[in-house]
Amino acid sequence: ISVFAMGETGLQQVDNPSAIFLSNQAKPSPGSMVMVTREATRPLMVEVQALVDQAGGNPKRVSVGLEQNRLALQLAVLHKHGGVATHDQDVFVNVVGGIKVNET
Repeated sequence: ISVFAMGETGLQQVDNPSAIFLSNQAKPSPGSMVMVTREATRPLMVEVQALVDQAGGNPKRVSVGLEQNRLALQLAVLHKHGGVATHDQDVFVNVVGGIKVNET
């Protein structure tokens, strides 16, 4: 993967692409984590943001940058082995920078 940024003189290659896919937070914040994924053979650090809130009826599962089935599987494992029930919660997950995480 090659990452380019638009500069004053046109497109320029980004030396550290991971920096583009991380938010500019100076310290950790709740609901945000950094993970290492792989795009082809290149490791890439990306930020994943999550929000869980009480559902007003039917709980929603919204996922941007992460497959919907992967989110469902992770929530099931979290419930089964971590004792964290989300059956009555809305769950929102976002991968910063528009990256799609396709880990298996």
